[in-house]
Amino acid sequence: MDFRSGKIVFNDFDLNSAVPLNEQIWSLKEDILQVEYSNEYILDVGWVHDFDAEKGCFKLVIIKQEDWLNPIFVWKTKSVRQLYNYMNEAVSKLELLVK
Repeated sequence: MDFRSGKIVFNDFDLNSAVPLNEQIWSLKEDILQVEYSNEYILDVGWVHDFDAEKGCFKLVIIKQEDWLNPIFVWKTKSVRQLYNYMNEAVSKLELLVK
Protein backbone atom coordinates (compact mmCIF):
# COMPACT_ATOMS: atom_id res chain seq x y z
CA MET A 1 0.00 0.00 0.00
CA ASP A 2 1.36 3.40 -1.00
CA PHE A 3 0.50 6.10 1.54
CA ARG A 4 2.27 8.74 -0.59
CA SER A 5 3.19 11.67 1.68
CA GLY A 6 1.84 9.91 4.79
CA LYS A 7 4.14 8.70 7.55
CA ILE A 8 3.25 5.33 9.10
CA VAL A 9 3.32 5.72 12.88
CA PHE A 10 1.74 2.37 13.79
CA ASN A 11 1.44 -0.76 11.65
CA ASP A 12 0.05 -4.06 12.88
CA PHE A 13 -1.69 -4.81 9.58
CA ASP A 14 -1.24 -8.50 8.86
CA LEU A 15 -4.57 -9.37 7.25
CA ASN A 16 -4.84 -11.57 4.19
CA SER A 17 -7.80 -11.05 1.83
CA ALA A 18 -7.58 -14.71 0.72
CA VAL A 19 -8.19 -16.02 4.26
CA PRO A 20 -11.62 -15.86 5.95
CA LEU A 21 -11.82 -13.32 8.78
CA ASN A 22 -12.81 -15.96 11.33
CA GLU A 23 -9.40 -17.58 10.69
CA GLN A 24 -7.62 -14.28 11.41
CA ILE A 25 -9.41 -13.21 14.59
CA TRP A 26 -6.18 -12.28 16.42
CA SER A 27 -5.60 -9.62 13.76
CA LEU A 28 -9.04 -8.09 14.34
CA LYS A 29 -8.29 -5.46 16.95
CA GLU A 30 -8.97 -1.80 17.64
CA ASP A 31 -5.51 -0.62 16.58
CA ILE A 32 -4.36 -1.93 13.21
CA LEU A 33 -2.82 0.98 11.30
CA GLN A 34 -2.21 4.69 11.73
CA VAL A 35 -0.70 7.10 9.21
CA GLU A 36 -0.01 10.82 9.77
CA TYR A 37 -0.26 13.50 7.11
CA SER A 38 1.43 16.89 7.58
CA ASN A 39 1.00 16.72 11.37
CA GLU A 40 -2.63 17.75 10.89
CA TYR A 41 -4.45 14.64 9.63
CA ILE A 42 -4.50 11.02 10.74
CA LEU A 43 -5.65 7.99 8.77
CA ASP A 44 -6.65 5.35 11.30
CA VAL A 45 -7.71 1.74 10.66
CA GLY A 46 -9.11 -0.54 13.33
CA TRP A 47 -11.61 -3.29 14.00
CA VAL A 48 -14.70 -2.51 16.05
CA HIS A 49 -15.50 -5.40 18.47
CA ASP A 50 -12.00 -6.80 19.04
CA PHE A 51 -11.47 -10.39 17.95
CA ASP A 52 -15.12 -10.90 16.94
CA ALA A 53 -15.46 -11.64 13.21
CA GLU A 54 -19.24 -12.03 13.46
CA LYS A 55 -20.21 -8.77 15.17
CA GLY A 56 -17.31 -6.54 14.18
CA CYS A 57 -16.19 -4.54 11.16
CA PHE A 58 -13.22 -2.53 9.96
CA LYS A 59 -13.50 1.16 10.64
CA LEU A 60 -11.32 3.57 8.71
CA VAL A 61 -11.40 7.24 9.68
CA ILE A 62 -9.69 10.47 8.75
CA ILE A 63 -9.12 12.70 11.77
CA LYS A 64 -8.20 16.39 11.65
CA GLN A 65 -6.16 17.96 14.44
CA GLU A 66 -6.70 14.95 16.74
CA ASP A 67 -10.46 15.57 16.98
CA TRP A 68 -11.36 11.88 17.42
CA LEU A 69 -14.96 12.67 18.31
CA ASN A 70 -15.60 14.32 14.95
CA PRO A 71 -13.84 12.42 12.14
CA ILE A 72 -14.07 14.14 8.78
CA PHE A 73 -14.50 10.84 6.88
CA VAL A 74 -15.61 7.39 8.05
CA TRP A 75 -15.73 4.09 6.14
CA LYS A 76 -16.85 0.69 7.48
CA THR A 77 -16.61 -2.77 5.95
CA LYS A 78 -16.18 -6.44 6.78
CA SER A 79 -14.11 -7.10 3.64
CA VAL A 80 -10.31 -6.85 3.54
CA ARG A 81 -10.48 -6.17 -0.21
CA GLN A 82 -12.97 -3.34 0.32
CA LEU A 83 -10.78 -2.02 3.11
CA TYR A 84 -7.92 -1.67 0.62
CA ASN A 85 -10.27 0.24 -1.72
CA TYR A 86 -11.28 2.54 1.13
CA MET A 87 -7.65 3.08 2.13
CA ASN A 88 -6.79 4.10 -1.44
CA GLU A 89 -9.76 6.48 -1.47
CA ALA A 90 -8.71 7.91 1.90
CA VAL A 91 -5.12 8.45 0.74
CA SER A 92 -6.37 10.32 -2.34
CA LYS A 93 -8.57 12.55 -0.16
CA LEU A 94 -5.72 13.19 2.26
CA GLU A 95 -3.32 14.13 -0.50
CA LEU A 96 -5.83 16.77 -1.65
CA LEU A 97 -6.33 18.03 1.91
CA VAL A 98 -2.61 18.51 2.62
CA LYS A 99 -1.86 20.43 -0.58
